[in-house]
Amino acid sequence: MGGGARSDVWLQMISDCTGVPVERPRAREAACLGAAELAMVAAGRFGSVAEAATGLYAPDKRFGPDPSGRAAYDEAFGRYRGLYAKLYGGKE
Repeated sequence: MGGGARSDVWLQMISDCTGVPVERPRAREAACLGAAELAMVAAGRFGSVAEAATGLYAPDKRFGPDPSGRAAYDEAFGRYRGLYAKLYGGKE
């Protein structure tokens, strides 16, 4: 929900690296949304916090994994692991 979650580039990288879709929520302030959810549960508008979270959540943008992006990150991570092993004697 913070600065990184506002970056299309960063969210696409996360999706590419993990191979799963990532969604940016429409709400920019998680603390405010959480407080509203708790207040609405306390006021009886929702039966549970889970119900409030589901009822109030709205997506802003979805980022799907790009297989070609994943390959590039896997290759870079392989180089990192190789260098790490050389520097620290194979300990990971």
